[in-house]
Amino acid sequence: MTSPTVVTAEQSGAVSVSLVKFTTLASTPYQLQLPQLDGGSDATFAVAHATPLELQFLAFSLAGTATIPIPSLGTTLGLAGAQLLALGTADASGSWSVTFTIPAGAAGVTAWFQALQENGATPVVKRTVQ
Repeated sequence: MTSPTVVTAEQSGAVSVSLVKFTTLASTPYQLQLPQLDGGSDATFAVAHATPLELQFLAFSLAGTATIPIPSLGTTLGLAGAQLLALGTADASGSWSVTFTIPAGAAGVTAWFQALQENGATPVVKRTVQ
């Protein structure tokens, strides 16, 4: 059995490289935050830890969950019969929010919500309007 030949950096002209791991927004889960929904009141839907300056899609469903690939975004939608509720661009810190008035007549209605961006989707959030 032959011994391997060892070449040192001085002999090869190689440059020493070290890797440093940086904590980024990508290490924190992309999420949709929304409060309890009360009919006749305002509710703020907030996205946290999005890709900075990335377009955000806020969708909802009255039918429940599903698994629907969205090739154009490189992600999967988790809502059945989804409808677009709002869109906007995350700020430089990866945050975006939008406020809606929940119709008074929506009391008792259950809805599922999800935010999407290129290469990402938040977990689905289920709320019943009070």
